[in-house]
Amino acid sequence: MEVLYVAACLLLQQVYEWTRNFLNGFISEADFTLPSQALRIVTSDVIAAVEAIAKDNRRVTVHEITAHLDMSDGSAHHIIHDVLRFHKLCASWVPRQLTVELKERRVDACQEHLKRFEAEGDDFLERIGTGDEI
Repeated sequence: MEVLYVAACLLLQQVYEWTRNFLNGFISEADFTLPSQALRIVTSDVIAAVEAIAKDNRRVTVHEITAHLDMSDGSAHHIIHDVLRFHKLCASWVPRQLTVELKERRVDACQEHLKRFEAEGDDFLERIGTGDEI
């Protein structure tokens, strides 16, 4: 069985270069960069462009965004998940935060359930079915 560790291993030349740098006084990890290490450039213009694409077509994929904006998959994924805080729900990008209207709907539904519980007691609770989001 042949196993390749190309992505996880350093080139011998890189080890020699790091050793030479260490002997010359560079001792911080920040002084050394991998030749294939990608830089993530996240600007407000790029964030706005990704947000516009995701809001225009909620079914767009990360790969389609990267192809349209000529950026890496990692940067697009970082912007969508960490900056914009979107996640996939039924193959559509949706914001994680609830809008004011959705929060009000939840409060109204909870108040209605509370009134019904006060009127009907445990019989009301026995008729509620629960399950996970899936």
